[in-house]
Amino acid sequence: MAALQKMMGDTELTEDNIRIAMQNLTPEQKAELLSEGQELKQEIMSKKEHAEERNLFFSEFNKRSEEAGMPIDKDGTHLAKKITTFMATSSDQIPQLLLLEALAGCPFLVKVAIAEARNESSEAGASASDLAEIEAALSVLRVEGWRDGEASGRPPFVRRNLLLLHAHMYNERLNALKLSDATKRASREVVLKCKRLLDMVFSYTLQCAWIKALLAITELQGCLTNGLWGHTDDECLMSMKQKLTSVGLKMPKINIQCKAADVAPGEKVSLTVTLTRSHCHSAAEMEAYSALQKSEDLKQQQVEKELAAAGGATDVSDATSAEEAGDAREGWWLVVESIRGHNGVAAMLEGSEVTHNQLAGSPTTLSPTLDEASVSSTVEFSAPATPGEYKVIVHVRSTGMIGVDAKRKVAFMVRQSKVSSKVSTATGGAVTDQTSSPEGGGEVLFGGAYDLEAAASGDVNYAEHLKLHIDVALDSVLASKPKDPFKAIQQVLFQASLTGETPAAPAPREVTAELQAFMDEYQLHIIIESCMFKMKKRLVVGPKDGVKFLISDAGDFFTEESKKLKAAGGVMPKASMTAEELRAKDAADKKAKREKEAKAEAERDAADALNAERAAALEASGKRATGGLHKFDASEVDVHGGSGTADDFMDAFGF
Repeated sequence: MAALQKMMGDTELTEDNIRIAMQNLTPEQKAELLSEGQELKQEIMSKKEHAEERNLFFSEFNKRSEEAGMPIDKDGTHLAKKITTFMATSSDQIPQLLLLEALAGCPFLVKVAIAEARNESSEAGASASDLAEIEAALSVLRVEGWRDGEASGRPPFVRRNLLLLHAHMYNERLNALKLSDATKRASREVVLKCKRLLDMVFSYTLQCAWIKALLAITELQGCLTNGLWGHTDDECLMSMKQKLTSVGLKMPKINIQCKAADVAPGEKVSLTVTLTRSHCHSAAEMEAYSALQKSEDLKQQQVEKELAAAGGATDVSDATSAEEAGDAREGWWLVVESIRGHNGVAAMLEGSEVTHNQLAGSPTTLSPTLDEASVSSTVEFSAPATPGEYKVIVHVRSTGMIGVDAKRKVAFMVRQSKVSSKVSTATGGAVTDQTSSPEGGGEVLFGGAYDLEAAASGDVNYAEHLKLHIDVALDSVLASKPKDPFKAIQQVLFQASLTGETPAAPAPREVTAELQAFMDEYQLHIIIESCMFKMKKRLVVGPKDGVKFLISDAGDFFTEESKKLKAAGGVMPKASMTAEELRAKDAADKKAKREKEAKAEAERDAADALNAERAAALEASGKRATGGLHKFDASEVDVHGGSGTADDFMDAFGF
């Protein structure tokens, strides 16, 4: 209010004056006012000295929410407790039944059930007989939560709310039940309130980055919106298609493509996601959709006019214009799940040792028009501090439809900085890290300190030892620049594995343009990072004798890289290729494969011709040629030794 007063000048802060002032604010002033308000809110919420103002804010907020028929703070606390209790013991997605029971037990719904129970009128709400019929039908359908013994022990109000929720979701299977109008109204009220609760807990899970809870909530929102019970059930999918067709829409068929560039530790990962819609409407289908919408609007207008004539509603809605129909859009949530990337959730769940995936970056929305074939968006999040390969899962979710969600796993590399900015210099026994490089002033490799000893007991740090040995091998390769650097690295590691000795650290080496070109040509940093990442599970603390086995296995890794280089003709494939380069490589690979197969076939034909020639020679000499690869006369070999001599034996084998 102080910021608004400053903008309004000496004008009194009455309700009318504030409304007029807000209407006259420029976009820049509105942004400034919003920013200042957010900063003040953050300060009130986070600092202890504002506890009184914070309590007043929540009290007033809850009071107004309750008056408006909205959930309040204690509803959020109830749902959060249910979710965190499950997450403390499992990293799986939250089961639908658990979410439904949590909603059914919310104070927001329970107080409605209590008020209904206190009202003695039989038409006040859901009747007991209807609830009993619904429960019996759900038990027959073997719905989870209502099978034999599963329904016992629920509080009456939770049972009532859960039955009404399931009656809505399984409406198509329960259409034989003759429920009273009061029960139907009660079911609609419970569903409406549950949607509001889900919206609230959806926002809360976004703040906490609870990705599995978020996915479970979007699935339940889709089920409640359409009155269906699952995303994979064939009956539900058929019903969803019919619902969409009835309003001129098509069942979504989507595909997602993702692209993320490699980054350095701590940099922003920029993940580009493209949603392709195979079900986009053609021009003719858009015209049919517009015509259908106009027809539905005319019907609605006629109903409203009849109500108005009878003394009912008087508002008559306008027909949908062609422009409005053409601007109809689908709505999708785009969220990114980091795979075991963070430990923040465990810190929030007391006593939890379960590792949870988390939300990466801020969720965004995709809103393509019905005739739009594709739409793209970019999600940014911070890269981990440790180099290596990381994976995320991109989810595209709908809260208004079921069975249409899509996901794709994407990998990206967090590469080590090509240059170590630290050069260690010893001064009086103390090691000092400097950001400057040796005299040349250029980029520098090596020179950092290695923390080899990990414990007083004599155990060593395997990660530091492996890094030291690879650095020594890399230093020797940079000095000689061989045609096969991987073979050279393997030989250095192999020799070190025989002796088990700890080498001296390589001296700082300035990176010249020539060295940089050599390292880029063979992608040495990427290959070394891949080696470290592959062996990360073994990079622990242990006895020094284990180091030689570690570096021996690292040598095997570089042997495989050497084989790949040799198979590629000594030319290192590019880390990334254009479409043209990829097609050329595929064509070259296919050609090499055909040539290899042709050569092998020619060798087989030559061998067959030689065998045929030998067989003909045997038969010309009066012997009957038998046998497979090596021909012989039957008289020369039998169970008694035969009449064959050593010369015959040598002849048969081509000697």
